[in-house]
Amino acid sequence: MGYNGQVVRYYQNIGTHTTPKFGSYVDLPVYDVETVQNTGNAKDSFEFKLLNTGNNNYSNYFEPTDRIYIYLWSDKNIAPSNLQSSDMVMFGSISTVEESCDNRNGNYILVKGINYSETLFNAYVYLTIKHTTSPSVILSGLNFIKTLDPNYPITFSPATTTTEGKAFKDVSVVWQYKSFNNLLETYSKTEYTGDPYNYYWYVDTNNVLQWKPRKDTSSMTLTEGIDFYDIRKTKDTKDVKNYIIWKAGYNIKNSVVAGYYADYVSLLKNGFKPYILTDIFNMGNDLLNDERINNPTRFTGTNKYPTSYPYTTAWKSTRTDLVNSPNCIAGSSVTTSSNSEWEFAFNRELNWMGDTVARAFLASNAYGKEKITIKMKLNTGFTVGNSIKVVSASLGIGKTYRIQEIRHNVKGTMIIFEEDIASVNK
Repeated sequence: MGYNGQVVRYYQNIGTHTTPKFGSYVDLPVYDVETVQNTGNAKDSFEFKLLNTGNNNYSNYFEPTDRIYIYLWSDKNIAPSNLQSSDMVMFGSISTVEESCDNRNGNYILVKGINYSETLFNAYVYLTIKHTTSPSVILSGLNFIKTLDPNYPITFSPATTTTEGKAFKDVSVVWQYKSFNNLLETYSKTEYTGDPYNYYWYVDTNNVLQWKPRKDTSSMTLTEGIDFYDIRKTKDTKDVKNYIIWKAGYNIKNSVVAGYYADYVSLLKNGFKPYILTDIFNMGNDLLNDERINNPTRFTGTNKYPTSYPYTTAWKSTRTDLVNSPNCIAGSSVTTSSNSEWEFAFNRELNWMGDTVARAFLASNAYGKEKITIKMKLNTGFTVGNSIKVVSASLGIGKTYRIQEIRHNVKGTMIIFEEDIASVNK
């Protein structure tokens, strides 16, 4: 019979931020270790405590550029010198050091930190690329971050085909110093990937950016009384948004293209929950810049009109219109023969793009989502983003959820699941 254990391994940076250098490690005498891993833009984090008395004085010990490796294991006998990479649950850097004193702990240090997913949410990137794909856009954004910080450790090896085995959709991108987090969110959507599934992402324990389709396939089953001992179900409607006002930016005549889309059943059941979708406001500029990038000889300076006609667009039409001129077919370029046709085609495409994003956003947010929280003995074998069937006789549950958050400490593991398709009050 083994035991549960923990090791926090500390590497001091004896170099500089731009040229880090790490010497030998120190296994810290810690307690109350906890790690938190999430999908999407929630930050992965860790914390631990150390007594701060006598010979163990850590008041000026830690620096933000130092590195921390956290190991947790269950039911096995292992010496710290024999730790395996599979025992590591997080690798990151220190963000906060707090000195405290209370009646229970005496003098102690609370150390908090993050893994390197933090940079993904704070970094701004600049990209101008034509005829590429979503995974290549994400990789280019990551490489841009690495030009600013060559020691940035996150790597990315994305899939080369969609879940259907097809090539990813051809896209062009003009991303002018906007956040990498927004880049990930944008180019993980089906309208940019060409995949029927949106993608989710997380940074794993080896600081690899994982980018995977939100495909509802269960990898395993967890059963109450066998795999876990505590369960809680929450029906959460606080984030419901059922009346979407969207603004897709400016058309050729400098008018804002906007509209709305609503789920009237949700309005009836959940009340009026409006939301202004403004993160697509650059769509107009991006659509025009894509044309300039792909057809540089057909535009001069800042002119928004082609130099001559007929002009065939670089963009592929979002929908089909065989009534209005110029006609268009979904997935094909549009040929315009005059300024007025160019204005109409551009405005129509921008409307369709904005409406498509609003519909997809509404589909994911018009109803509340059911969340499940379970507790079990320490088990570091789970991965955020995985779909797992949860079975609970006491709560009448037997369905598949996706892991949103994992919390580990030496006493046990807590997992928070969420359903992919909202069902509360539907």
